[in-house]
Amino acid sequence: MSLVMALLMALPNCGGDNEITNPDTPNETPSKPDDDDGKNPSESVFIVTPETAMMNADGGSIEFTLLHDVDKSNVGVEIDASACDWIQLADTRSITTVVVFKVLENIFSESRTANITFVDGLNNKKQVVKITQEAAENTGGNPLEGRNCANNEILYITQYGYPIDLTANPGFNGYLISNTYANGIGKLTFNADVTIIPDEAFKNQKSIKYILLPSKLNSVSQSAFEGCSGLIGIVLPKSVASIKNSAFKDCNSIASLAMPDGLQSIGAYAFCSCSSLASLTLPDSLQSIGAYAFSGCSSLASLAMPDGLQSIGAYAFSGCSSLVSLTIPDSVTSLGSSAFSDCMNLTSLALGNGITSISSETLDQCASLTSLSIGSGVKWIGDTAFSDCVKLDNVTIPDNVSSLGSKIFYGSGLTKVVIGKGITDIETDTFEGYTKEITMNFNIPDAETDVWDNTIGFCQGARFDTLIIGDDVTKIGESAFYKCDINHISIGKNVRSIGQYAFKGYISKLTINCSVPASRVIYQKGTTEIREGIFEGYRIRDLVVGDDAFRIGDRAFYNCQNMISVKIGNGVRFIDQFAFYDCARLDEVIIGEKVAEIGELVFYAEDQYGDEVDRRNMAFYCKAMTSPRIWQNSFGSKYNIGGICVPRQAYDGYMKNWSSTDEDNAAEGNWYFYKSIITPYDFE
Repeated sequence: MSLVMALLMALPNCGGDNEITNPDTPNETPSKPDDDDGKNPSESVFIVTPETAMMNADGGSIEFTLLHDVDKSNVGVEIDASACDWIQLADTRSITTVVVFKVLENIFSESRTANITFVDGLNNKKQVVKITQEAAENTGGNPLEGRNCANNEILYITQYGYPIDLTANPGFNGYLISNTYANGIGKLTFNADVTIIPDEAFKNQKSIKYILLPSKLNSVSQSAFEGCSGLIGIVLPKSVASIKNSAFKDCNSIASLAMPDGLQSIGAYAFCSCSSLASLTLPDSLQSIGAYAFSGCSSLASLAMPDGLQSIGAYAFSGCSSLVSLTIPDSVTSLGSSAFSDCMNLTSLALGNGITSISSETLDQCASLTSLSIGSGVKWIGDTAFSDCVKLDNVTIPDNVSSLGSKIFYGSGLTKVVIGKGITDIETDTFEGYTKEITMNFNIPDAETDVWDNTIGFCQGARFDTLIIGDDVTKIGESAFYKCDINHISIGKNVRSIGQYAFKGYISKLTINCSVPASRVIYQKGTTEIREGIFEGYRIRDLVVGDDAFRIGDRAFYNCQNMISVKIGNGVRFIDQFAFYDCARLDEVIIGEKVAEIGELVFYAEDQYGDEVDRRNMAFYCKAMTSPRIWQNSFGSKYNIGGICVPRQAYDGYMKNWSSTDEDNAAEGNWYFYKSIITPYDFE
């Protein structure tokens, strides 16, 4: 063997300190080249060729030729520590001028690069060669997916390319006969088919990155992979019927998981704190999800519940802070307490008709929830069920609900709650902490009756901004709202009896049947049109036109001098001419999504001297996705209002609707006159 080859074989260094020892002077370190003038010729002379290399994903051999002007007897090589598991120095004993490296197959979906450093220790020459290998074509995220795996085998990949430490008999239904690691893949081989992963079999094996389980596997037992924090991907065969308690708990690197088609049950804590799990597919065969099963899966953004699912345990999805929308199928009959608590980004939840109760704190701390649908099977709602749902806009509690627990809306941001007519039991503090609009459609008995089991008002101390007694109500009992703090009360048209002290407490505004003008007007369900001129000159401060309204007629709110804000519902199609003419104090106008026409001088206003009112601090908000037909003066002069906000995604449509480019003579039906004050806006 030549001296140069002996040195090459002896000195490959993975991640070394770039120090090469000359065999002739083993205790000395070569001096660094003289770089005072930057012209040391040894630094410009290469050791090998080529300078870079590209390999495909299949791998193979790559050769580097030693140049003739290099002292070959002192050449050594260093391989990056991170590449030692896929680049190896081949046997070069029979070659005197070529260095050969073996590049293993890249089974990963990302390309990889590494540096090999050639060092001439005697002449202080150093050359870095970059090797790049293409990514594998596998697109499934797990490089083991699609590999052949015998029924008595388990394949795996570890972080550093070393076998895992597994005892010979860790509880499988067969003995471990070999544990090998070759070409980037580990293999556990047993003397019998693997049908079960036993308790804690791989617990805290943090180096495992990928694993492929055999096709006859039936069950993943308790804590089988708990604490495998480096586990990225796992392939579960279709034969798996159950995943036991804590099976994958704290596997916080798993990002995607498809459950096997035959899976029937997921145990408690099974995937608890799998914080990277973003994609999850549940099979139609699944019947139960245990307590805390997916608690803390903070990356899980969407999930489809199978129609065969029957039960969801307590805290099953608590802390799934990326979950956005969820529908519970009718097959589910049991929903545990706090099942969706602390799902901070959950905006929509629909509860199926099979659920008979909403347990305590089911939606506690769901701060983004804006839509909630309660199924027809629910009979009672537990304590603080909707507490701290600060963005929940409205909830309808259907007629089938008969019982409401303590503080069900505590800390919520609800603007509207409609309670059906089936209620027979309400706690004293049911509405404590609730401050917005509530509609009651049930007959309200005396507070001191046995039905309510209260000595004074069942919502004593509650604060309501608006309380609406619906048209289904015929009786309001004695002391029903005793000492309640209520800003605005609207009493339905069918109330025949109001008991003594029913509203004894603080009331700011009162509306009866919505036919008596007041400082706030709310339209009852069924109203389809505001009749022409009906509120002209009234002292209305705040106006809400409900979504059931279809038209705001000519001069409907003409000269309502006290009016400050107008919110026009999404059902309104037409706002006729002069509808809000001379409402001089208007500060904010919000126009709904379906408005098709805004008539002449609708929002124009003059002061007592006949001059147009200056409202440059005011903004109009128009939610319509299709720009309505307007007149040049529908909003008054563009110089006297602050601006017009339109949906950002519809902004171009407003701007393209011009039928004239003459700003001062813009034709009716377009928005050109107001172009300088139109602003795109993100409506919630």
